[in-house]
Amino acid sequence: MEDSDDLYIDLHIHSCYSKDSYQSPEKIIKVSKKKGLSAIAVVDHNTIKGGLKAKEKNKSDLEIIVGIEIKTEFGDVVGLFLEKEICTKNFFILVEKIKEQGGLVVLPHPFKKHKLEKRFLEKIDLVEVFNSRVKESLNQKAEDLAFKLSLPQVAGSDAHFPWEIGRGMFKMRKPPGSVSLKEALLHHEKEIIRKPSSFLWVALSQGIKYSRKAKII
Repeated sequence: MEDSDDLYIDLHIHSCYSKDSYQSPEKIIKVSKKKGLSAIAVVDHNTIKGGLKAKEKNKSDLEIIVGIEIKTEFGDVVGLFLEKEICTKNFFILVEKIKEQGGLVVLPHPFKKHKLEKRFLEKIDLVEVFNSRVKESLNQKAEDLAFKLSLPQVAGSDAHFPWEIGRGMFKMRKPPGSVSLKEALLHHEKEIIRKPSSFLWVALSQGIKYSRKAKII
């Protein structure tokens, strides 16, 4: 990660504001910087609190994108570049609320419990073609889907722990000053960087979720 004209971006990180993660926004920033990331999206389940807190605490040149991940009737959907909470789980209302804020609609891990209907796919801006917590065969299907739909490809680690941050990311040339990162995500070429995570880490985060529900920890 030596070329200053390249950006390294992980668009799928969870913080302690998700029930299945303990990592603080401060820790996320520290690890992201250490790993050479240029920009990250904090996309907690059903809230933008983690992203807002990360943005507030960030004193570095790391770009923080505030986002959210919500389970809809079609499956999980990620909204990026948000400023206000969104409380609906209805997909079409969710898209409307994201767009009202000037945000982008991302389809994460498309072949993990999604209903890929045409009316759903027509609303998607970006497809996550690599998620480090998903089987490679499903990531490949996601890449094929993005190609078929002619939609921009992105990647994310889906990190719930510090050591997962950056395992799913992409490289992109730094856009000129007149072009925002949001515009660049839609139009610039990207190189996907793939480092699969262990399924033991997935199990561990689920354990945290169930323990919190049971008020054990």
